[in-house]
Amino acid sequence: MNRSNILINLSHASVVVVLLVVILLSFYPGGCATASAEILSSLAPVNTSGVKDDLHEKAELQAAEPPPKTIAECGSCHEREYENLQEFGGAHQFVCWECHQIYHAEVPESGEIMPLCTECHDAPHGDKQVACSNCHENAHTPLTISTQKLGESCSDCHQDQADQLRKMPSAHTEMGCGDCHQEQHGRVPSCTECHDAPHGDKQVACSNCHENAHAPLTISTQKLGESCSDCHQDQADQLRKMPSAHTEMGCGDCHQEQHGRVPSCSECHESHFPGQVQASCMECHPPHQPLSISFAADADAMTCADCHVEVFVKWSKTASRHGKVNCMVCHSSHGSIAACTDCHRPPHDPELIAKFKSCLGCHLDAHNLPSG
Repeated sequence: MNRSNILINLSHASVVVVLLVVILLSFYPGGCATASAEILSSLAPVNTSGVKDDLHEKAELQAAEPPPKTIAECGSCHEREYENLQEFGGAHQFVCWECHQIYHAEVPESGEIMPLCTECHDAPHGDKQVACSNCHENAHTPLTISTQKLGESCSDCHQDQADQLRKMPSAHTEMGCGDCHQEQHGRVPSCTECHDAPHGDKQVACSNCHENAHAPLTISTQKLGESCSDCHQDQADQLRKMPSAHTEMGCGDCHQEQHGRVPSCSECHESHFPGQVQASCMECHPPHQPLSISFAADADAMTCADCHVEVFVKWSKTASRHGKVNCMVCHSSHGSIAACTDCHRPPHDPELIAKFKSCLGCHLDAHNLPSG
């Protein structure tokens, strides 16, 4: 209400008061004139200058421009936004008016004058993700992103991780990103949410070996140090109980750079014969006890020829039936010699056998039996 309206209302009130006084005085002894004189003489003059001054001061208060708010004052009304910025604001933790430049006029919910993200940001995610609010729904919590919103688009930004999962397959490759990074973008789960203690109680800090969750089987042997036997106790026991040159070596000397790498024997050893394949080495020489040599019945006899040249030449040219029998049938382990009776029933009567105790006394050479 302005000052002129107030004065008009005061005038109307004065007329009403005068009428009431006249009516009352009609009942006063001596008439209206006597009563009016007595009453008016008792009233002090009314001073209205104070009312006018007070109204003038209030009008000037309303005319003044309000001072800028502090961040804390913004937060006194916008509590939720203030708390979000405090806890999850990230790089957006700056003064409110950097975005809300017109005082108390920019309302994000209405979309009236909300600034564009591109006023500060270029295209941090390239040309595949240009609708910022698809992921960053709340500008006061810009890093709080629901994985449900992302769908299958993770690789648009995280191409390196997608490549690792594809190039170094593991059980993790078969999973969706949201299976581990549940609910919230950037969430790093604990390994124990899916895995128990696969390596017992000695190896409990998973990331000591499995540094990269997107390539969990890519383990540097340098990280393992002397802890191989915590998981590979059988191999450690073999090296210790059946010593060889391999016992003097460290695990990383063979399993270089990468956990699970099986080296080629030819990296250190010459082959027994040209073109010998890795599998034939392992058939005879278990790598953690290489001097405990055992043969499969169908092992390549060319392996024997490398050391036993004379015998191999003789055996390979014989016309006897033994020329069709692989070395490993009689020599099932290195250095062992089978008894003739392991294959042959006694062909002679007991008296002759008692007189000639060794079959080779007559049959001379097992690798080249006399024919005819």
